Amino acid sequence: MLVGPNQLRILPTGEDRRAALTLKATVRWDLGTVAGVVAEFAYVNDPNKTEFVDDDTGVAVPVFKDANTYGATVMLQARY
Repeated sequence: MLVGPNQLRILPTGEDRRAALTLKATVRWDLGTVAGVVAEFAYVNDPNKTEFVDDDTGVAVPVFKDANTYGATVMLQARY
């Protein structure tokens, strides 16, 4: 499965690709005229994430990983 430029995912044998879900929320809070805080929260559910694990014969085969990924960023902005 081609994810993007130079990004390729190999799914386990017999599996079809599935849709991924991305949610993102951004909040801004002004601290007067001098500063502000920006926070960003993200959630991704990608059931196509795989990793290679050795099977009983020592051959690496793709298996599905946990589909959930969470992230957060907080930034302080200063104005002058």
